[in-house]
Amino acid sequence: MAGVSVPVVISWLLTLCTIGLLFYQRQTISNLENELLEHSVRTRRSADDRDNNLVYLPVYAQISRKAMKRICMQHRFEMNTNKKKEKSNFLDKEEPKRKKCKSDMSFDEPRLIAERTNSIGAAMRDGEQWYLTEFDFGYTIIKFLTSKKLNSSEPTELYTLPIPFRGTDNTVYNRTFYYANDNSLVSYNFKTNSLQTINVTMGQKPLYDQSDSRMDIQAEEHGIWVTYRDERDFFTVSRLHPSTLKARLICI
Repeated sequence: MAGVSVPVVISWLLTLCTIGLLFYQRQTISNLENELLEHSVRTRRSADDRDNNLVYLPVYAQISRKAMKRICMQHRFEMNTNKKKEKSNFLDKEEPKRKKCKSDMSFDEPRLIAERTNSIGAAMRDGEQWYLTEFDFGYTIIKFLTSKKLNSSEPTELYTLPIPFRGTDNTVYNRTFYYANDNSLVSYNFKTNSLQTINVTMGQKPLYDQSDSRMDIQAEEHGIWVTYRDERDFFTVSRLHPSTLKARLICI
C-alpha cells in the first residue's frame, strides 16, 4: 500500500461507485418495466358488453351510502320503465281483423231451366244434379245429372220411395231426400236406401197460401231447416242434424 499513490486509490473508488450506481439504476428500470407490463395485461371492458344490471364506479371513488342508494333507486326505476315499454309494445300489436258478414243480400232475376207439363211439382238441386217430383203426393222421384239433361227431359235414374212424399217444399242434400209425410219428417238416402222418420207436432193448416205444403224443408252446411205452423198456428223453425234428425235449435 505504501507504493500506491493516493490519486490511484481515489480513481478506483470512483470507478466502483459508478459501477454500483449503474447496477442500481438498471435494476430499478427492470422493476418498472415489469410493473408496466402487468398493468398493460389487465382486461379492458367494452362499452358494448355492459350488463344493464351492473353499475360501474371508478376504482378509487369515494361514495356515501345515501348516494349509493340514490343510484340504485334510479337504476331500478329505469328497469321498471323498460319493462313497461316492452309490455306495451307487445299489447299494441295489431290483431288480424276478422271478416264481418254482410247483412245485405240480393238475388238475380229468375232464369228458366226447364219446363214440365204438370203445373204442380218440385225441382230440387243437389250440386250439379237435379231431382224432380210430380204433383204434391207420390212415391216417385226422378234424377237428372245436369240442368241440360233436365231441359231435354233425359232422366238418369228413377227412385221409388218406401213412404210417399207430401207437399212441394221438400229438398235433397248430399244424395238424401228430406220430405214431409203427414206429421212426420222423412229422410231417405238414395245410395244406401236407409230411411229415418221423426214426428213433428204441427197444425193442419198449410204453411203458405196457394200451397198444400204444411212443412218447408231446406238444407245447407249447418243442418236441415224445417219451417211449419205449430198447433197454436205459430210459425216455428227447427234446425236438425242431417244424419240423426235430432233438433239442434227451435225458434217460435
